[in-house]
Parts: sequence; C-alpha cells; structure tokens
Amino acid sequence: MGNDHRFNERTFAMSLHATVTILPPAQNSAPVTLPAPWGEEQPRLDRHIELWLSETARLLGATPLPTDESRRSDVLRLALALAEAERIIKAQQAEIEKLEALSLNDDLTGLFNWRGFNRQVSVGLAEAQRTGIGGVLIYVDIDDFKKINDTYGHAAGNAVLREIAGLLSHKVRQHDSVGRLGGDEFAALLTRTSAAQGFRRVRDIAQALEQVTILHDGIAIPVTASVGAVAFSPDDSPEALLERADRRMYDCKRGRTRLEVA
Repeated sequence: MGNDHRFNERTFAMSLHATVTILPPAQNSAPVTLPAPWGEEQPRLDRHIELWLSETARLLGATPLPTDESRRSDVLRLALALAEAERIIKAQQAEIEKLEALSLNDDLTGLFNWRGFNRQVSVGLAEAQRTGIGGVLIYVDIDDFKKINDTYGHAAGNAVLREIAGLLSHKVRQHDSVGRLGGDEFAALLTRTSAAQGFRRVRDIAQALEQVTILHDGIAIPVTASVGAVAFSPDDSPEALLERADRRMYDCKRGRTRLEVA
C-alpha cells in the first residue's frame, strides 16, 4: 500500500473499529469489539478509512470502491490481511537485518569481525578504484595476551580487548573501519587518505597504544601492542593487502619494535 495511506498502531486500531462498526462481520465469524470514543478525530479517521479501502480496492482491480456493503466487507477483510502481511514482512526484515549484523560484528567489542572487516576492505578498495585515492591498512596485535589471561583472568583479558577496541575506534574517522579479526588481533582501514597522511595517523595510534594501562578489579595492567601498516592503491586486491599488513605486523613483533610501515 502507498505510504500516504499507512497507519500508525493507534490510528490503525481506531480505523479497524470504525470500519467494523460500519460493515457487518464475515459470515460465521464473531463480531469484533474494540474501544472507541475519538471525538473530533472521527471525521478525519473516516476519511483515512475510505482512502485505505480505496487503495486496497485499486490493488485488487476493483475500482471504484464498491458501495454494496457485502462487497465492501470483502475489501475490508482483504485490506486487513494485507496490513497483517505487511506487518509480518517488516518483522521478518528486521530479524534478518539483526542476524546479518550479528554475522558481521564481534559480540565482545562491537567492532566488525573477520567477515565484516573483509567486506569493508573490499568496499574501500572499490572506492579507491573509483576515486583514484588509496589509503592505509593497519594491523594491531596485543603483546603477550595469553599471559594477561593467565595472570589476571579472562575477565581482565576481555577488558583489555574492549579498551583497545575503544582506542582504535576513537582514533579513526567516521568513514574508516575497525575490526577485531580474532583473538588479540585488530585491524583498521583508513580510506580516502595519502600514504603520508595515513602513516602520520598510524604513528599517533602506535603512540597511544604504548600508553595503555587497564585498571581491572583495582589492579593496573600494562598493555603493549605490535603495529604494522601498509599503504594501498586502487590496484590492490583484498587478499594481497591483508597479507601484506599481517606480515608487517609480525615483522614488528619479531623485531620488538612498536611499528612497521611500508
């Protein structure tokens, strides 16, 4: 049905009562009783009812709207069925969107998960191909994360993961993307930026990561991370870009430096 003729829940209930009051119930069906008084709104509601029924009649190819009460009653029943079907479809669409969001996001941090971040990389590279402007991909790996879990417990480890996720999210722009790729690995995609500008921001992120201390249950937990970053161009592929950034991060970790860029 057209947007102009849709009701909110309250108006729909009023219109349903008004229409059933006017038209007889279907054969062998129980009468429908709903509370009414509407006062000054009644004439406007009557007009909405007519528009609603006329729209249903048009969709059914039964225009103009029948004047015979029995035929109008048929149109009413079909209108109610269409409205209920529309409600069910909307509920199903909302559930599908919810499930899709869950499949693309990490439950603990709210960031993109591996699947969601890979999708963002593909979108970012497609944008780079359209605009000719590349960007920078950052890989972050928390140092000795297993030791943090073993020493302070998994709740403390989760607090560390959420803190790093918040720091990275705060350090990027709205159109950039941040993901938790699994375990203690994170990534950030900086789009629409030159390599020089992107690496300046990478160094800012690396410096911020060097100063992280998590306070958990009254205990201060120092956290360090290894960071690798690579510039990308419109000619890059998602797989090659992710592999290069991952390799840079491990170069950093093996060299015990805090940042590797290329």
